[in-house]
Amino acid sequence: MMLQKVPLISSSTRDTASLCDVEQVMSLLCLYPKPTLTAHPGPILAPGESLSLRCQGPIYGMTFALMRLEDLKKPYYYKKPIKNEAYFYFQALKTQDTGHYLCFYYDGSYRGSLLSDILKIWVTDTFPKTWLLVQPSPVIQMGQNVSLRCGGLMDGVGLALHKKGEEKPLQFLDATSNTGNNSFFLKNVTYRDAGVYSCHYYLTWKTSIKMATYNTVELMVVGK
Repeated sequence: MMLQKVPLISSSTRDTASLCDVEQVMSLLCLYPKPTLTAHPGPILAPGESLSLRCQGPIYGMTFALMRLEDLKKPYYYKKPIKNEAYFYFQALKTQDTGHYLCFYYDGSYRGSLLSDILKIWVTDTFPKTWLLVQPSPVIQMGQNVSLRCGGLMDGVGLALHKKGEEKPLQFLDATSNTGNNSFFLKNVTYRDAGVYSCHYYLTWKTSIKMATYNTVELMVVGK
């Protein structure tokens, strides 16, 4: 990838702000709408695997730039677009590539866009441990509801609830739901719900990352 430092807003852009109406000026000097930044195959990969970050905006013909919050003092990557998007490639990821990325685009006069939402990229060979907590108690009366709260140090990845003896996960939480405080629910429990439960990270893409250990909890169901 080529590296070049490019100003986000030029003096000519500031001059054009006077041509905008008040509402536009309040929207950061008439900046273009923010793009979206996505990771393919996913935002969590192992060292040595390849990653592409796609920055996509609503306007054709713009130049796109990628930044990493941990390296704001360094030059950032920029690319000419393919239609209204650009791809930034990492052929062999390193653990140092872990970080918070964002992108923007700009026109020929360096009038830029709003920044994209921040995308967290993890490069690791082992997932951190997950934990599972039963609420209100691991001993529950039949007919009551149970919350199985699952969590871990890694966000932006799905979670799956497993029960010992079952081949497939019982429930899923997708990546957008995983914000560090996630719960699975068992309603109107019966004796069949008793057993040993665990929580695992769940990925929708292939990676060689090893699954770490996890804790288990035993749910006991008693009569009223």
